[in-house]
Amino acid sequence: MRLPCDAGAPMNAPRNEVIRIIGNRNILYNESKPILVLSHWDKDHYHSLIGMTDVELQNNFSAFVCRDHIPNLTSRSLFNRLKAAVGTLNTFAIKADIRYARGGPTFFNSITPANNQIILYNAQHHKNRNISGLILTVKSANKSVVLSGDAHYEQISRDILPQLNYSHKHNLVVPHHGGKAGTYIYNIPPLMTVEDAIISVGINHYGHPLSCYTTALRAGSFCIRQTISVQNDIIINL
Repeated sequence: MRLPCDAGAPMNAPRNEVIRIIGNRNILYNESKPILVLSHWDKDHYHSLIGMTDVELQNNFSAFVCRDHIPNLTSRSLFNRLKAAVGTLNTFAIKADIRYARGGPTFFNSITPANNQIILYNAQHHKNRNISGLILTVKSANKSVVLSGDAHYEQISRDILPQLNYSHKHNLVVPHHGGKAGTYIYNIPPLMTVEDAIISVGINHYGHPLSCYTTALRAGSFCIRQTISVQNDIIINL
């Protein structure tokens, strides 16, 4: 099952670069018609979708899941295109949970059953879209992967990892392309062993990935893999 979470490209990438990044995805998506889950409305997480035609969006995806707060004209235009492509009944714009305590932590809660193979987590409202989006976990008997968007490590450690405490190998799609994602706190449950930490990153002027995080991930026994190194998608076989 293909379940793409985000479909990004560098923020200022020209159209020809976006088309190059899309590559053969139109063929792959057309074959499997996956559900598209967008973690949050930052352009670097949906830029590739802008490069797809309306026909390609219709052929590529069976449903669309996103945050309901759509912040600007670019994102609203894309939302309307995707809703037209997959249909209103297959478009799920999810409202953030209410956050009662100002100044305190922002929590994620599962909104699909905890025994599902695929679990969707919804964050509480916050003005920072990075820590108030959607997270996916996908698990099998032998492996799991957290698709983190730009959430912070301590959020994943506190709200997600305790639900993955069974004997298996764990993979992490590293938050924020290896950029700022809060204090590195990643408490591995006792029954879990770690495998790959995958960083979705290209040439950038932000310094991603930051060495403080790559050092911490390696110290936690993760094997770091970067899309910039392989110049292609990294496949996690569950």
